[in-house]
Amino acid sequence: MTAFAAHNLDARRGRSSWHPGDIVWMMLTHSHMGLFDNRRDIRLWLNDAGDCLALAWFYGPRFARFEVRPDHPDLGEEVLGWIEDHVPVMNPGQDVRLRIDAMDDDAAKCELLARAGYHAGSRFGEVLCAELDGFGPEHAVPDGMEVHDCVEVDEHARAQCHRDAWSSLDHIGRPDAVSQFHDHIYRALRRAIRYNPELDLVVATADGALAACSIAWADDESRFGVFEPVGTRPAWRGLRLSAILVEQSMLRLRERGMGHAYVMSSESNNPTAYRAYRRSFDPIGRQRFHYRDFAS
Repeated sequence: MTAFAAHNLDARRGRSSWHPGDIVWMMLTHSHMGLFDNRRDIRLWLNDAGDCLALAWFYGPRFARFEVRPDHPDLGEEVLGWIEDHVPVMNPGQDVRLRIDAMDDDAAKCELLARAGYHAGSRFGEVLCAELDGFGPEHAVPDGMEVHDCVEVDEHARAQCHRDAWSSLDHIGRPDAVSQFHDHIYRALRRAIRYNPELDLVVATADGALAACSIAWADDESRFGVFEPVGTRPAWRGLRLSAILVEQSMLRLRERGMGHAYVMSSESNNPTAYRAYRRSFDPIGRQRFHYRDFAS
């Protein structure tokens, strides 16, 4: 799956559904949260050599994502057919509004969804990309704080930092959010392919408390890096710590041969983060949801 993501990321130059790091992150976090079953709710289409040509994935009962390799567009209808056949498996006896995302410039996918009765939503997220050659950070680390990697880290404290950063998200309209990023998930992540503890960064205070955290992922094939996830604990929000982590991650990605860094962001969902990204990142594509209703 990660090789498939790397191939499409390179072929579409950042305008694809997954970075290999996204695959690893989703498999090791959201599956543990019970949003999907790895063995039931993911389908791969392979050729005789074992190469993945298409991938469909239910992120939850009402959200599916799929992509085919650009050189195999004919698989699109079969992949979408599997998704639609799987809707009642995910939602037994229920009426469902299914959403599937697509890049606006992926004409074949958008046309396929339109023919199948999906309608495109008005809201969209933007793929924002920065060239790493010549990049220099704009933000200084606050006095009394430092950025360091997680080669050696208290795993419980690191997992707790993420949990706190992704709970009580009042600033993006989700005050009741509760992160389920438990310690055992973080320990499993540290053993995963493509995870690099030198790209797992935290901002620490003078007394050793972890104020913010992020993970960056590198891909040697496409030379694109991505950030997934980035967050700041409530007590330290407003200090631009997430922006600092992104900038420090960009420097480390460049050291590892990456030429580009990208992120998905939306002004409607998180205007503060969006405006911060737009200082160094330029939009290269738009992604939006397409919807269709299914009766039980």
